[in-house]
Amino acid sequence: MTPHSRAEGRGPGPAMGQQEFTKFSRRRRPCCSRGTQLALLALVTTALWAGLLTLLLLWHWENARNLKQLEETAALNVSQVSKDLERQKGDQMAQKSQAAQMMQDMERIQTEQKRMESQESELSWNLDGLRADLSDLKSRGLNEMRQALDSLGRLQEEVGKLWIELRAANGSVCNTCPEAWIYFQKKCYYFGEGAKKMDPGPVRL
Repeated sequence: MTPHSRAEGRGPGPAMGQQEFTKFSRRRRPCCSRGTQLALLALVTTALWAGLLTLLLLWHWENARNLKQLEETAALNVSQVSKDLERQKGDQMAQKSQAAQMMQDMERIQTEQKRMESQESELSWNLDGLRADLSDLKSRGLNEMRQALDSLGRLQEEVGKLWIELRAANGSVCNTCPEAWIYFQKKCYYFGEGAKKMDPGPVRL
C-alpha cells in the first residue's frame, strides 16, 4: 500500500467519524427534548397538585371558618331562644297568676254582688215597712188632727158658751142670734155639721 493510498485510506476516516458524531448528536437531541418535556410535565403536574392542595386548604379553612361562625350563630340563637323561652315561661306564669287573681276577684265580686242583693232585698223590705209606717203615721196624724180639730171646736164652743153665760150674768149681753147660734165678740157663730147662713147676717152691737 502506498502513502497515497494510506492517505487516501486515512482521508475518509475522520470524515466518517464526523458524520457519525453528527448523526449521534442528532439522535441524542430527541432524547434530551423528551427528558425536558417530562421534567416540565412533572413541574406542571407538581404545580397543579400544589394549586389543588392550596385550593383544598383554602376551602377547608373557609369551611372551618364558616362552621365556626355557624356554631357561634347557633350558640347565640340557642341562647336567645333559651331567653325567649324563659321570658315566655315567665309571661305564662304571670298570666296564670293574673288569671288566678282575676278568678279570685270575680269570686269576691260575685260574693259582694250576692251580699248587695241581700242588702237590697232587706232595704226594699225595710222601705216597704217604712212606707207602711209612714202611711200609718199619716193616717194616725190625720185622725189625731181631726180629733184635735173636733176638740178645738168643742173647746171653742164651750168657751163661747161660757163667755156668753158670763156676759149674760153681768147683764151686758143682748143675744140677738138665732137658736143654736152662739154670740161671741159681737158676732154670731154656728157650731155643727154643714154650713149655714143667718139672715140678714151676723148681728153686731
